[in-house]
Amino acid sequence: MTHFLDLPERTAKPRAYGLTHVIEKGLGTYEIQDFLGTAGHLVDIVKLGWGTAYVTGNLSAKIRLYQEAGITVYLGGSLFEIALAQNRVAEYCQWLEALNIDTLEVSNGMLGMLAGEKKAWIRRLSRDFTVISEVGSKDPNVQFAPQDWAKWCEQELDAGAKYVIAEGRETGSAGIFDPQGNLREEIVHALVDRVTPERIIFEVPVRKHQTWFIQTLGANVNLGNIPPADVIGLETLRLGLRSDTFVLPETPLPTPETPSLL
Repeated sequence: MTHFLDLPERTAKPRAYGLTHVIEKGLGTYEIQDFLGTAGHLVDIVKLGWGTAYVTGNLSAKIRLYQEAGITVYLGGSLFEIALAQNRVAEYCQWLEALNIDTLEVSNGMLGMLAGEKKAWIRRLSRDFTVISEVGSKDPNVQFAPQDWAKWCEQELDAGAKYVIAEGRETGSAGIFDPQGNLREEIVHALVDRVTPERIIFEVPVRKHQTWFIQTLGANVNLGNIPPADVIGLETLRLGLRSDTFVLPETPLPTPETPSLL
């Protein structure tokens, strides 16, 4: 790649933070190959959203394509919650192992699982999987106090989660957002005041909110639920290559030399 501009420093793959987390809802293998050809170097994690993996054809081939590109693949937390509700967690874990998936999301956005029970599942499952937990409700009318968000994130990381996801849904209309899609900034500030930001993945599918996070927490903030088509656009936001995050240089702009009349 060509490099001649002064840009914010980005972490390099394999990244521990500065993650771009993509939500994938049913791409075919040819679409994935095209996507990886143009944006695979910018993607760290792909979530096969909610229960889509359960009804997707050619699933193993899809997973293999992502993994060969150095991308972590896992299945949406809703699928775990459904398996839990039906007492099928053991079968779910066996299926993940058969798919060669070593990462698992523990969420309670639908079930409203008690904090103690959720922590117990994180401890148990982190023995065999890399666990990503998710905090927040998928119901836009359910809103928790900012200090509760911070407490739950701390507890779930202590229980063994590698990252915690701050719920935002694929629409940016629940969790850290109100039903009208406005960011609840007080939650974000409460989280980063008590939890290392590098351990939080913020679900932020909308550009104006991505801009706010980058301007507030820097180019290497972990951002999730990014649609595949928006990955390159997000990276330009991170690097100031888009008007939303462009910063004027402190030194005067160069001026062209006056053309010689000779």
